Amino acid sequence: MTRLLEPIEPGLAGKTRGDGFLSRLAKFIPSETGTLFTICNATLSDNLGPETSGKLFLGLNYWSWSLVVLLACFLGNILLLSRMYDKEYKGVEIKRLLKARHIFASSCGFVIWAYAIKSPVFSDYYKEFFSLLLIGLFLIIVDRVKPPKLGG
Repeated sequence: MTRLLEPIEPGLAGKTRGDGFLSRLAKFIPSETGTLFTICNATLSDNLGPETSGKLFLGLNYWSWSLVVLLACFLGNILLLSRMYDKEYKGVEIKRLLKARHIFASSCGFVIWAYAIKSPVFSDYYKEFFSLLLIGLFLIIVDRVKPPKLGG
């Protein structure tokens, strides 16, 4: 299975080929940037966390560095997917639609995931119930963001 969305193609006997719900769910979860985000936050926590009594690094505290990491991974996710689509679908018109839908859903998934694991950026606003609601919202996004049909 490729990491990129595939357009819906008409198949034999009226069946269609393309990404189903579970396939889109796997593709929309930004595992690369999510892993990097988790590792960076764990490193920050060990060196600048609340237990270090407000220690600063380059003039920024723990929360500020967590925000920098969140934004860097968010933008990294967009750039990574954009580059993957540009490389795979060189010169194909449908690339623009696939790329935009995938970047939207994956970016939403990254922010929701960062909240769900109780990222330091969201720690003051974290509620378990909201985490559950946001994951449900992500499942709705996965269901609604479908690849376009070829030839239609």
